[in-house]
Amino acid sequence: MLNKGKINKFMSGVLVAPMVLGISNQVFENFKIFASAGVLDEDYIPEENLVEIDEDYIPEENLVEVDEDYYNAEELNEKNIDKNGLRYELKRQEATVEKCTDKERERIIIPSYVKKDSKVYKVTKIGEYAFARCSGLTGELKIPESVTSIGERAFEGCRGLTGELKIPSGVREIGYGAFYGCRGLTGELIIPGSVTKIGEYAFARCSGLTGELKIPESVTKIGADAFYGCSGLKKIRVPKGAKVVKDVFPSGVEIKKY
Repeated sequence: MLNKGKINKFMSGVLVAPMVLGISNQVFENFKIFASAGVLDEDYIPEENLVEIDEDYIPEENLVEVDEDYYNAEELNEKNIDKNGLRYELKRQEATVEKCTDKERERIIIPSYVKKDSKVYKVTKIGEYAFARCSGLTGELKIPESVTSIGERAFEGCRGLTGELKIPSGVREIGYGAFYGCRGLTGELIIPGSVTKIGEYAFARCSGLTGELKIPESVTKIGADAFYGCSGLKKIRVPKGAKVVKDVFPSGVEIKKY
């Protein structure tokens, strides 16, 4: 056992790094234990060397918001399928929704994160044909904000989906026929400023969509027949810089460039 002199000599050489923001109560409890055993003088640290810890010490710009969805990631089984019957492709730290294995399922929840073998993956893509012809799906479609790409024919023929369609703010590309024939969708179509490309037939035959559609300035290309059959739309605003091919918009709809 170290004697008191050696402890004091050792402690006198200890430096506390400037980035240390706090010391737990347990540390001080341990000091008291040493002191009560005659190994350490509990008054060893001069009072003038003690400083009050400012709980606001960390600059606000250095604080980050914790994504609680990360800690509630959906567990996958040995076949990479979650409890909703969605199968994923896992690559590096990202996950792609490959397929809805339960075609009879009425409602789906697409998570922001999935987990397998204690490793967490961010769901960034809805793969090609992932939900194609899942006509039994009903209710509002909620795509998580983690998704950046919606693949070809991802939701083709999901005519039981209802409500407005809001594309997540991180999506950059909407693939060929991604929502083709989703005629049950009603209300507004909201396309965020992150989207740069809208594929051919992307929203074709979504006749239930209504109101005014504003295509953001970020969009540089709109494929043929992207909005074919969207008869419920009354007005479409298109950025001047977007490359638009023939027959993109339904007949009878007011098209205005801005």
